[in-house]
Amino acid sequence: MWVSFLLGYDPFEYYPYDTRLDKKYKNINAKNLEELTAKDRHSDTVRFVFMGNSQRWYDETEDFVKHVNRRNDMDFVVHGGDISDFGMK
Repeated sequence: MWVSFLLGYDPFEYYPYDTRLDKKYKNINAKNLEELTAKDRHSDTVRFVFMGNSQRWYDETEDFVKHVNRRNDMDFVVHGGDISDFGMK
């Protein structure tokens, strides 16, 4: 508390976008695009699922993921909403 008063700022501020990713998540888009294009080079069709905001809809999101994972005719999912509550991991 005194540090904040003396320095004029809080040195322990939380940044919601500050995270450390495991190596397996680095370049994940490039890896997945490579996998997608290698899947069927002779097809001109890409099938995807679009989902909206999943923030705070935990049960529904879990049901959605289970449903999509049972399908084998989709290439990828586009998530068009918030994926976390208030920037929390």
